[in-house]
Amino acid sequence: NDEENDEDENGEDDQDEEDDEADKAHNKIGGSAKLLYSSTTAHKGTQILCENLSIVNIGILYATKIKTVALCSRCKSQIEFDSTADAAPKIEQCIKCHTTLSLGFRKETLHETSKILGFFDIQDCKPFYVVSCEFNCTCLECSTTQSLSLTIDSTTRTFNCMQCHTKISATLMGVSFYKIGNDQSSNIPKQVDQPKRKKVPKEPGIVLGQPLPDKGACSHYKKSNKWFRFPCCSRAFPCDECHDEKSDHECEWAKRIICGFCCKEQNATNKKCTLCTQSLIGETNSRFWEGGSGCRNKRSMNRNDAHKYKNSELKTVCQKSKRVG
Repeated sequence: NDEENDEDENGEDDQDEEDDEADKAHNKIGGSAKLLYSSTTAHKGTQILCENLSIVNIGILYATKIKTVALCSRCKSQIEFDSTADAAPKIEQCIKCHTTLSLGFRKETLHETSKILGFFDIQDCKPFYVVSCEFNCTCLECSTTQSLSLTIDSTTRTFNCMQCHTKISATLMGVSFYKIGNDQSSNIPKQVDQPKRKKVPKEPGIVLGQPLPDKGACSHYKKSNKWFRFPCCSRAFPCDECHDEKSDHECEWAKRIICGFCCKEQNATNKKCTLCTQSLIGETNSRFWEGGSGCRNKRSMNRNDAHKYKNSELKTVCQKSKRVG
């Protein structure tokens, strides 16, 4: 009987040791899983949230480079930043008021349940819209890491995995910005020589579901209700003249437009917005030019209009020389 009791006690001790080893292994796996999916980026500054991100056969992806257009807090001029993830903040000087602007980018991991692209650390500026991003993504089947370039519009990027040839696709409709805490970076020294400036009202950026500034109108076309995405620089402007004034190159023919009522980016051939169904070409039965106030039909023009008889045979000619001689 004593021998049987000793064997039972030894069996119980072995079982307890196996349970302890299993618990240690479980804790080790759980700890590594938490470390893998935990965020190492401090949640402060300006949060970049992806709108309607769609990924197929992609495990995780994160941005390595981001091209952003920011507004100067003093004069509202547009400044372009090419930022690298987790690098030193990019410093630029405003071309109009010569204020020193700074923008840094900290990446965040994107997956099916997280739509946070990253965070901006900014000084004396604020982000207006994101032009494009370069990502590193992992295949959901073989976990191979490869590069991916996306523009912030409704264009779907499709390719095959280099390892297992699985079809991968991604679409990013737009991004929105949210201020979290103090958006001034603590690593950037503040300028003490400049005098205090008055606070200026915030100017909204290109956010899906919200209207553009002045609903897409500008000083050249006061009745326009759209912006154009020019392929030469992938930036959006109200018209070609605004592009030439704020760029150092000539514009190319734009094939995509942004609705002035809801910021939906779409093909330039659309007569109505695909999201809010608003008309993008003005009044269809109107006799006036789009964005202007001149009548194009010479028969219905007012007879006092200088363009009614311009280059026409019906134009009146002074007969005084014939009468007087």
